[in-house]
Amino acid sequence: MHSPASAALVADDDTTTFMAAVEKIGRDYGFADTRTHRHGFVVGALSRLLAMAQSVSDTEATVLGHAARLHDIGKSLLPATILHKPGPLIIGEREIVQMHSEYGQSILAMYANPHFQLAAKLALLHHERVDGKGYPFGLKGGDIPASVRIVSICDVYEALRSSRPYKDQLTHDEALLMMRTHETMGPRAFDHTALTAFMDIGDVVCSTYRYATAEVEGMHAR
Repeated sequence: MHSPASAALVADDDTTTFMAAVEKIGRDYGFADTRTHRHGFVVGALSRLLAMAQSVSDTEATVLGHAARLHDIGKSLLPATILHKPGPLIIGEREIVQMHSEYGQSILAMYANPHFQLAAKLALLHHERVDGKGYPFGLKGGDIPASVRIVSICDVYEALRSSRPYKDQLTHDEALLMMRTHETMGPRAFDHTALTAFMDIGDVVCSTYRYATAEVEGMHAR
């Protein structure tokens, strides 16, 4: 058995190795799909921020942020014609896209590093909603892990802030308003405590979004 000190060293080594692996995976798969890579990178930065706002330790929040970068990795297995379709998806196409959560879980669960179990869980569950109307399982409330409830808020915020061929980019204030009030994309989808914390640090969320976006776009410009 490990002594407490040696166990801490093992944990530190797992964390360092995990974060390096996430960086490599981002480079390997992300640059083939810059939009998904950009989205994941920004969601990771916001997830770390929101976790710390909820008193998660710096190390745990950093691991969560790196794991969140990979939440959409399953999209790498989707047909490009659907993933990059310049318009809204029809019902059959939406069902195919929803498979990315299970694909992502299967990809990330193959890694031995224990932090990848967190990444796999985020990939699988990040579209669950606290009102039970998410997928793939329709989990409700506290049945959704706290880490997932954090990432799902950041995932939706970044998506609202981004432009797509079929939708306009929202401003920071417009995105927050939608998350507070929208019938389907609003507060019933999110954990109340986490959403309140997100709103309370709105100014920092906005600046973090801008900084992380500029950082990842700089990567692609090099």
